[in-house]
Amino acid sequence: MAVFLSAAVAFITLTIIFALFIWALGRANPSCIGGVDFDSDYFTDAYALSWTTFSTVVSVMFVCLLYSSDSAH
Repeated sequence: MAVFLSAAVAFITLTIIFALFIWALGRANPSCIGGVDFDSDYFTDAYALSWTTFSTVVSVMFVCLLYSSDSAH
């Protein structure tokens, strides 16, 4: 249980850090990321993009690890 909670906290922390990075870049250059109105100061849009990106990357990492461990046997 502690491993799961540690992984969940790490995942959420990384998504927040990445969302802050996206939000800061969007504020500095609003045309950089299409479809988001950074003039309105929407951190939630940056967080949704961050969550989606990290969820996709982590899912692909697990699939790659699963298949690489199967091929080793």
